[in-house]
Amino acid sequence: MLLLALSPGISAGKMTILSAGDRDHQQYFICSNALDEVMMAQNLAVKSEVIVSPTCWELCEQEQIQTRLFGRKRVLKVQRTEHMSGSEREDAAGQFDQHTKMRRLERLRHQRPPFHVSNDPKAAAKMQKYIPEAALRKLDVDMPLHLWSELRPVTSLFIQLQFSENANTMDLQRGLCDATRMISTIISPHKGEINKSLLFDKGCTFLCVFGMSGAKLHHESTHALDSALQIFSTCSTSLRNLE
Repeated sequence: MLLLALSPGISAGKMTILSAGDRDHQQYFICSNALDEVMMAQNLAVKSEVIVSPTCWELCEQEQIQTRLFGRKRVLKVQRTEHMSGSEREDAAGQFDQHTKMRRLERLRHQRPPFHVSNDPKAAAKMQKYIPEAALRKLDVDMPLHLWSELRPVTSLFIQLQFSENANTMDLQRGLCDATRMISTIISPHKGEINKSLLFDKGCTFLCVFGMSGAKLHHESTHALDSALQIFSTCSTSLRNLE
């Protein structure tokens, strides 16, 4: 019997979505203090505990939740919540919909609209820029979904960029755009691909993979090493706001 143990961390706040890349491929990043807070809260939570950040706690109906400070950390541990009846949940949902901030967001069109799949070829082309190249190759040949998973040896290259503490959001976006283009330009001739990109506090990690399906070369580890040396040299001299 499989037992599921959850240890949730909860935060809230404004988020900034950044898009970076070139005309063929795009990466998107989400940055926010709320992400740092939720990571800290989740790391502090153990089995069956719920940890909330101070920002999240300010938005809660505090009379319904009993908490205590978690040591010297700026987070709170949920100890007990008042159970709500069905009618109370419906009332709370109705109040949330009628909240003045929600009405204002809706009026300003800041609420995320429902996603509808478009038949517009231009929209499809834009969406494809965010799909990994290995997946696109399988889509192009109409490979059945049950054949997509595979086990193959590949070579991975991790690239970590640390931005200056003084870098603002615009500096961060320019740096990510430049870094994504530089890395893609260098690894593409070696059949390398940016597989994932992770944004953390003032820094970013790119996971580049060599030897994916349909892009296999001999001595791919040598290609990865050559790419790493070129990326280090190029980024060190060309990217601003790097430490």
